[in-house]
Amino acid sequence: RDLKSQRNYELDASIHIHKERFMLDLAAYYNRIDQYIYLDYTSDTTEEGLPVYRYVQNDATIYGMEGIAEFLPVNWLSMKAAYNYTRGKQSSSVNLPFIPHNRLRSEIRWMPGCILKKGKLYLTFGSELAFKQDHTASLETVSDSYHLLHAGIGISVTVSGHLPSLDLQVRNLLNKSYIDHLSTLKPLRYFNMGRNIVINLSIPLLTSGT
Repeated sequence: RDLKSQRNYELDASIHIHKERFMLDLAAYYNRIDQYIYLDYTSDTTEEGLPVYRYVQNDATIYGMEGIAEFLPVNWLSMKAAYNYTRGKQSSSVNLPFIPHNRLRSEIRWMPGCILKKGKLYLTFGSELAFKQDHTASLETVSDSYHLLHAGIGISVTVSGHLPSLDLQVRNLLNKSYIDHLSTLKPLRYFNMGRNIVINLSIPLLTSGT
């Protein structure tokens, strides 16, 4: 099937409050999309039993909101929370497929600067709650809620006026089994990634003035 060009009409509104120890950002959006192109489910499978998807297009609306707040009660402690809400519908009010879970994230960051005289150290502990996604399209199934925990540690040391850093992040700390609504392997009951350990080394490039 030949696909036509899509056209988007967008309306946004936002509020930003930034103080010395408090920050709040709120935003809402509404998109009306003519001939929206998206991936959709079919009832077909390959010879190996894998699901077959196809690209289709219809007039649609995608709308939602997002908010983030951060509070620093003291210089060495930060508390942050973020929420995302998204809905997607065809012009016939039928739900669009592959619309993400509404999600609530929170993080506590401890920054004990007194430990290092020539650098910075931080520890983080985070929570990610994905709410049940039951606004499903045709042939799409409901996705259960899930709750993940994350943790991390990072260090940066001043070297010749530069600040290289080393970070260790552990995502899905408890190795929880879950299936995200956006997974194209969901019909096969394949779980998303379990415990994931990421090490990141960042070294600023040294440049000399001309």
